Amino acid sequence: MVRDLQLSVREETSISDLPQDVLGLILSRLPARSLLSCQCVCKHFNAVSRNPIVLANHVKRASTSNTTTFCSVLHHGSDEIIDRYDHVLLENTDDSVSLSHVRPSNPVSSNISIVDSCNGLFCAEIETPGAENGGCFLIWNPLTRENRFVKKRNVNTLRAPDNHAVALRNPYTFAIAFGFTHKTNDYKLVRIVSYFGFDYPSTVEVYNMTTEKWSSYDITTLPCLEPDKVPPYFNSPSILYSISYAYFTQPLKRAFHWLADSAGIEDRLSKAVVSFDLEEEQLNLFTWLDPFKIPLVELAILDSLNDKLSLIVPCIDCPNPSFDIWVMTEYGYQDSWTRQLTVEQFDGLAMPVGYWKDDLFIMAKFTMGERFMFFYNLITQEVKILPLLRNLKYSAFCDYVETLETVN
Repeated sequence: MVRDLQLSVREETSISDLPQDVLGLILSRLPARSLLSCQCVCKHFNAVSRNPIVLANHVKRASTSNTTTFCSVLHHGSDEIIDRYDHVLLENTDDSVSLSHVRPSNPVSSNISIVDSCNGLFCAEIETPGAENGGCFLIWNPLTRENRFVKKRNVNTLRAPDNHAVALRNPYTFAIAFGFTHKTNDYKLVRIVSYFGFDYPSTVEVYNMTTEKWSSYDITTLPCLEPDKVPPYFNSPSILYSISYAYFTQPLKRAFHWLADSAGIEDRLSKAVVSFDLEEEQLNLFTWLDPFKIPLVELAILDSLNDKLSLIVPCIDCPNPSFDIWVMTEYGYQDSWTRQLTVEQFDGLAMPVGYWKDDLFIMAKFTMGERFMFFYNLITQEVKILPLLRNLKYSAFCDYVETLETVN
């Protein structure tokens, strides 16, 4: 007997029919601009793409993928009329380097200084003469146009340790940084300041975005990881007064790191690394740098290379300018500093500004009275000139990755 075969035809389906968790997993893998566009497709896509879990997964993937093609550059140039500060994004591809200007979501007329970038958020200090405490901070996402203004810590009732009646309205800032801590799932703004001058204890101030509150404590000691390897003159908190490169400090191993020298403390030039643990909120004297091992100069730069603490040490006295790259192979151990590479490739005065994506340096070069920036690849030794950034007086940069991270 021949049976009639009934062929079942599958109903047409679409991506919208997928379970919400599966759809969210797919959307979290999209580039930030594509994910932002998905919010305009339909109500269902809008709801899924705004799910906190989806956004958190997207931020985590984007910030750890090591495929960032953007870096943020703050440069101080000038023309015939006025000085200017520009905050730009550089996008580096195999074919070219493009530039786009970054503007806060709410334009401000006061001076604005970029502190750093983290997970797609920028943090900047806004200086407003005559304003309470000298101004405020601004945290914003250039892609979503969200922003948050953060008032500086209220010090109207602050009095000096010797009961001095007059407090400085605008404190001297030794260091400032912005980063994320996974332990509390929170962003923190950290700054080290002095309200009364160098003769008084400095203060660490920490702003938590979740609680929207400031906490602070005076610095009377600097705990050391290896106290037996630190010269006595570095035990004084006054070492903080000589921190170099106070801005653009990327976190490493849940901590910020700054380079400080013994200027004003000891005759012979010597340097140390100061760290701030984001989770414990503790300032420490991280390590001392032996000048007999590492020939440090004033222009040395502290950075991170392949998730290791690194030093860029220019050799400015050499006939052909070069620089050494030192790496702390074992985090926290002074004896593990190792010279990893010496770069001798440039004619004229070429100085490193920092790393970008580990094997790519961003450099500044002086020639014929002009300063310009270029990329230098440590592996291929290729040079890529950045004609868009010329006639610079000052420049600094940090990594930037596009995300839909919220400031709320």
